[in-house]
Amino acid sequence: MAKTLCDWSRNKRRKKWDKYVRRVLPVQFICQKCGRAASDRKYLCRPESATPPSSS
Repeated sequence: MAKTLCDWSRNKRRKKWDKYVRRVLPVQFICQKCGRAASDRKYLCRPESATPPSSS
C-alpha cells in the first residue's frame, strides 16, 4: 500500500473511494509537490497548511 495519498494512482482512488474521502476531508493540508489535499499532514509527501495566511 502506498505511504501517502500522493502515491495513490487514479485507479486505486476509485477502488478505495470511501477510504480516500475520509483521508481528504476536511482539507487541512495541500501537497507542495503534486497539489493533492488531505485532512492530516501524514497523508502527503510535502504537506503545507491549506489555511491562507492572515492579511494584516
